Amino acid sequence: MLKKKRIEEKDILIFQNKFGYVEVNTKCKIFFPKGLIGIADSKTFCLSDANNDKYKSFRLLQSIESEQLCFLTLPISLNNNIIKEKDLLSAANTLGINEDKVAIILLCSTKSIDNKLKLVVNTRAPIFIDLFNQTAFQYVLHDSSYSLAHSL
Repeated sequence: MLKKKRIEEKDILIFQNKFGYVEVNTKCKIFFPKGLIGIADSKTFCLSDANNDKYKSFRLLQSIESEQLCFLTLPISLNNNIIKEKDLLSAANTLGINEDKVAIILLCSTKSIDNKLKLVVNTRAPIFIDLFNQTAFQYVLHDSSYSLAHSL
């Protein structure tokens, strides 16, 4: 999955946003050539651990260009119970990313369900990270059964 590199102090940036203080290693920048859907101007991000035990399975996707632009994400493997492996492999192949060099994350958001805020993930447009080239693409899957707000 996502591997950590040796960190030097000069490579660390600290942002303050809705998730608190977010520390990122700029040696691990991820470049989105096309940006994210609806946010084409921000193209450089870093992944960081969430500073909350409640979200220990999640990662933060922090924009380097905009301190306030930060997303909670859920890393998934090719073999998971949310999106079919064949759909993820097909998308990775279309993007030209080798299956052993890909990391996949899902953008999280909250949705009111039964008058309670619930955490949901976008299974319709996962983010594929090419670990070799440190590039990423948000890719809309062709299967319309995937949801923009899949309950966890």
